[in-house]
Amino acid sequence: YQRRVRGTFMTGITLEFWIRYDPGPGAYLSVCGELPVLGDWEASKALKLTYTNKQDYCHGSLVLKNEDLTEGRPYLDFSYKYVVFNQGSGTYLWEKQANHKCCLILENAIQRVCIYDVWEQPAFPLPTWGLISPSLNEAIESYDYVRWTLNLTPDQFVDGHEVFVKISEDLHRMVLFKSLGSKQYSFYLEIKMPRASDISGITYKYLAKSKRNRAVLLEFGDFREISLPPIGDGSRTHLLLNDGFFRIQTDSVDSSWLKTGYLGIINTLASCSINSLLQMLYHLHQFRKQLLSEELSEGLTTTKLLQHCFYELQESTRCPSSVEFIRLLGLPEDAHEFYLLLLSNLSLDADDVTRLFSGELKYEISSSEKKFQSSRTENFYSISLQVKNHNNLLSSLEDYLSPCFLTGDHKYKINDDYVDATIEARLLKLPTVLFFHLKRFEFDPTQNKEVKVMDEFSFPEELDLSARVLDNAEYVYRLVGVLVHVGSSSVDSGHYYVCLRNKFGDWFLFNDEEVRKINKVDAVESNFGSLDNGGTQRASLLVYVKKTEEEVVLEYV
Repeated sequence: YQRRVRGTFMTGITLEFWIRYDPGPGAYLSVCGELPVLGDWEASKALKLTYTNKQDYCHGSLVLKNEDLTEGRPYLDFSYKYVVFNQGSGTYLWEKQANHKCCLILENAIQRVCIYDVWEQPAFPLPTWGLISPSLNEAIESYDYVRWTLNLTPDQFVDGHEVFVKISEDLHRMVLFKSLGSKQYSFYLEIKMPRASDISGITYKYLAKSKRNRAVLLEFGDFREISLPPIGDGSRTHLLLNDGFFRIQTDSVDSSWLKTGYLGIINTLASCSINSLLQMLYHLHQFRKQLLSEELSEGLTTTKLLQHCFYELQESTRCPSSVEFIRLLGLPEDAHEFYLLLLSNLSLDADDVTRLFSGELKYEISSSEKKFQSSRTENFYSISLQVKNHNNLLSSLEDYLSPCFLTGDHKYKINDDYVDATIEARLLKLPTVLFFHLKRFEFDPTQNKEVKVMDEFSFPEELDLSARVLDNAEYVYRLVGVLVHVGSSSVDSGHYYVCLRNKFGDWFLFNDEEVRKINKVDAVESNFGSLDNGGTQRASLLVYVKKTEEEVVLEYV
């Protein structure tokens, strides 16, 4: 039918489409037409409409531009159609009736044009979702349409997984749907199956894949089975299956994987510091890829243990244990000590480890009279910073790089003589992955033991160190990990966990076997140690990744 809207057409006018239609879960309605802003009849570039549940309308708007005008004419006319996109099957379903037409006559000035379309009969050969009336079944004689719906228990498969229907050897991805105003989630799938008289049934199972590790969970128990009615029976055309819940054998999968797609690590013999550090390294995906590409060594080695741990975290649905690390390397004092111990015992290509984790420092020593000067260069895997008397990372780093004067009882010995001298540390080169060890513990002579420094100490999410490095390269880093100590006493008590950011900007807390998604405030600011927040959690180890290489370092294996 023809639509005519009078008014002076102006570039920048808003054109709105309204149509009473519910495309159903996992599908959306678009307007496709001969204008560039309507996709030039290419469905993938059409104007996507939004379904409004309260009004039961699909609605969308666009702004017409000069290239949409009909040059030299006092009007704009165009044709269009509605098209539904089924996200489950990835197919488009076009409106079956003739093209809609719209004509804008350029007279009085207007700013906004609304088009309200109404269907007097079903607009599509077969509605994409919902119960199908028998009269519409006549439109499809060569195919059966089968729709699967699978419900979810709370926190199951919602955020970190994809779910598939496995039919024979074929996998069909389901689409996640949350009912408006409801806490109930479900997956659904609708596929078109060629009709064959010799096929009387379908056997299938549900399968879940994590988006955050490579583990696959096949539904427990026998294959499900549906029987197809004889051809000619109206119910054969469209089968709606509501299968209840995904069947899980609880001892085959851990809750951390079900809830997030990640796995924790079992705490054995107070191994929380080890577990936290292992998670830190595992989520540096470039390092993990290098490690798993190495051949397994003979005997029980650090490299072999780390390969086995990473493989389980990557491929399994069950949390691994870190007890073998304790048996081989002993129980470290803290996570930083375990980090240095681990890297020093790895049998990997030295160049790969050095480029990722190792920086270069130059120490310059000179006497006050300049009679003696010397320097030495050494590699480092982390920079240890004082927390006491500093309230942020940059302040402590400036102190770390400032000259140290050796005078009085601390004079520098040259041969058999003691002289006043200056020692200064200079950064020659920084690694791709930069670890900062925050000295949260210091020796208290009155208690004759190390005690925790509870001072507030902030650190930035983005850190530019370019001006502090001698090679004039760009060194801009982004925070990806915060290892936290909880407790107010000594280093050999309390508890460790780690907060890690993935490549998509999502933060997760790894607390031994527990894994859960958290917000950025809980991952970063809450671990500065502000007394206003209460609690005893304090960051003790930070991981930054070079911004220019973050995509490679955090890329999923």
